Amino acid sequence: MSLHSPQELFPDGKSEYVETVSFQPVDMMLPKDMQLANEYTYSRHHIDKYIRHEIETNPDTVERLHEAIALWKVFVSQKYYKSKNKRLKPLRKLSDDAWYEMAVQMAMGCAYCQHPELFTSISGKLAYRLGWDDQRDAIYTMAELLVAFGHCDLIGIVRIDSGGAGARYKQTSIAVEACFTLSDELVKYVRKSSYLPPMVCQPQVIENNHQSGYLTHDDSVVLNYHTDEPIALDVINTQNQMALTLDLEFLLNVEHVPNKELDSPRKLEAWRIFRKDANDFYLLLHNQSQGNTETPGAMHFNHKYCTRGRLYDQGYHLHYQGQAYQKAVWEFAEPEYVEIPEEYLCFT
Repeated sequence: MSLHSPQELFPDGKSEYVETVSFQPVDMMLPKDMQLANEYTYSRHHIDKYIRHEIETNPDTVERLHEAIALWKVFVSQKYYKSKNKRLKPLRKLSDDAWYEMAVQMAMGCAYCQHPELFTSISGKLAYRLGWDDQRDAIYTMAELLVAFGHCDLIGIVRIDSGGAGARYKQTSIAVEACFTLSDELVKYVRKSSYLPPMVCQPQVIENNHQSGYLTHDDSVVLNYHTDEPIALDVINTQNQMALTLDLEFLLNVEHVPNKELDSPRKLEAWRIFRKDANDFYLLLHNQSQGNTETPGAMHFNHKYCTRGRLYDQGYHLHYQGQAYQKAVWEFAEPEYVEIPEEYLCFT
């Protein structure tokens, strides 16, 4: 694990974490301290704060945001067909402060596009910031608002080749890339940002619908949804406390290969990045989890329900409900040995 100074992790110098955690080699840190470092390094909950700080302290970026807001106000003041007028009606009621907050939130989201990202993808990712119940309308509207960001040079809207080998027609797609200035150090953190890997210490006990097992931030216990209705939190807590560990024999002897054909340079590059990041996490977490004095190697996943009541582990590079390879790398940290009756044993 690379070591970071408090100034690198917390540019505003205001986090109490700076005062409570000493930055030491991994084998000299407590599991809880290592988990805190992981969350502050990889979680967008914290990197968003760093991005916002640099956006709002850069006069050029702030000026461009106000230019985009002016274009938005002209856009929503026009008359369109009936369904679009209805869709834009909530925007016409926004105050100047609300417009500014939305512009900053969108810029924070666009900051992660350090490489071209599909326009449709970023529109979908940012749509929730409108807070609308109708996701389809939110995505349409966010796509329209992003065009103003392009006019003000906050983002670049470019074409990328998306046609794979053997495609009948050459395909191109529209993509977005951030254009406003961020410090080199922050760009490193933005590129490193990731869906949080498993925890290397015990998760916090969840006591209400708006908590998570992580140490530094809360979240809804239902995927992409908030509710105050009764939910079986005991099931989530039981699953969160289940300790797993990496199967090193499997990792060292079996190569992770894609489960479908990678028929374009873009897909090949995406797979290369995914494998590199996954391998980095395997190595990092194996090293960190050895500090667990009770069960060396133990790690814990956080879990969420979906709106249909199914329970999912939280992970992207590493999780036990993913592809066959991702499932196979995990085993229980505390194995339970089962005696097999002799008549069921197979001898070779």
